[in-house]
Amino acid sequence: MGKAERLDLIKKIQTKRNSKLVTYVLTDRPGYNVFIGSDTPRIFYEHLDGETTKFPKLDVFVYSIGGDTSAPWRIISLFREFAEEVNILVPFRAYSAATLLAIGCDSIVMGKKGELGPIDPTVNSEFNPVDPIVQNRTLAINVEDVTSYIELLKKFGINEQKEIGEGFTKLTQAVNPVALGYINRHYSFIRMVATKLLKSHRTPFDQTKIQKIVKELIEEIYFHGHGIARSEAKDIGLNVIHPDAELEYLMWELFLEYEEDLQLNNPLNAEDILNDNKTNNHILEAIAGGYIESEKYTHIFQGDMKLKAKRAIPQAVTINVNFQLPPGATPNQVNQHQLGPLQQQITQLVMEELERQSDVLAFEARLTRLNWHKRKWS
Repeated sequence: MGKAERLDLIKKIQTKRNSKLVTYVLTDRPGYNVFIGSDTPRIFYEHLDGETTKFPKLDVFVYSIGGDTSAPWRIISLFREFAEEVNILVPFRAYSAATLLAIGCDSIVMGKKGELGPIDPTVNSEFNPVDPIVQNRTLAINVEDVTSYIELLKKFGINEQKEIGEGFTKLTQAVNPVALGYINRHYSFIRMVATKLLKSHRTPFDQTKIQKIVKELIEEIYFHGHGIARSEAKDIGLNVIHPDAELEYLMWELFLEYEEDLQLNNPLNAEDILNDNKTNNHILEAIAGGYIESEKYTHIFQGDMKLKAKRAIPQAVTINVNFQLPPGATPNQVNQHQLGPLQQQITQLVMEELERQSDVLAFEARLTRLNWHKRKWS
């Protein structure tokens, strides 16, 4: 199972749909998430460039839990340059920014397990409150959480302008007003982008329907983690298509190929990996985090993960070291040639004893060398 199977399924879906197919799959493996980013349109361009006329139909197969909300408009705009009709295939999860991508497509082909999500943005900036638990990290704030706070005040009977103002003052004491302004700007941006995406359809929705869809996806689903199944997506007003049995099977089989390759069901736990390797430091090299693939090329997103156990050396340390002298030698007889290996042996024993007596404060996982790499199919 692997590259050959994915390519075969891509070709079969293309034939079934009479389309050009590009896949976009990003990991949500526990401990290693990759998100939709602004680097994506450049990669898609390589898969679509070189055609003298537009594709009659372009399909994008997507699995992602979201990412940069500015990317979907750029991706859809690029697709419109290369295709008369743009559709998305959703075998499973297409959340947040991936849902934005979906609503920009002319149709959303959703399998039985297909899920979209709300598009209310979660915003993080340097002005957000500092995480009280994790140092040097700010807390992300969901746009709807801020508006819900005001609604909560009203539910408790606080309706006077002065009292609401006092409640807002308390909010600004907890959250920098600049961060609140940034959240409001992002809220307006999401509404604008969602509207533009729905208007970009080959056959655009009317304004009333667009306003209804945008309002429901941003304001009326009260939990950001809510999965929108295909029946609910259709009720919202989106152009949802149910695949027939053959296409359903092909879509799910292709997802399973990616699921296996990206180890989506295998949590990446720093503590377990370090314990298994009996070390405080370990590097997982070239971990796959996503794919953009078509019949033309395969691009893999990968990087190295540096794992580290951070320990606290106790104030009082008792070290008893038992080391081995060269055969037949006494301490006074150890020569310069023998001293080097002996020092290394003692140092190693001291370090092992220090580690044994030091408590683990935390386990750290840091990603480096992240990038897209083009690969040949063969």
